Amino acid sequence: TTDVARNGRHRAVTQRTLPCRVDRVDDYCIRLTLVEGRNRQVRKMTAALDYVTTDLMRVEFMGIQLEPLEGPGDWALLSNDEMDIVRTVLANAADERLT
Repeated sequence: TTDVARNGRHRAVTQRTLPCRVDRVDDYCIRLTLVEGRNRQVRKMTAALDYVTTDLMRVEFMGIQLEPLEGPGDWALLSNDEMDIVRTVLANAADERLT
């Protein structure tokens, strides 16, 4: 088991992730909704079922829709509501580190 140390805490990186949701879009496409993701997790999950991942697209991050972005390196200004989401997530992460 590989351990990761962050802020003085150690945890195994081979522990289970939270369940994901799988929706079939058509005969060749599925939509996976992950609460947490790990390195190459989607590719490893599909490979375990003998499927090949040919295209992978993130459409949302922290509740913020990424659809207006056109590709790698593209960026957009966040709205006030989106900044509130970021602030809330950061505050919760800081609170978790303190406990």
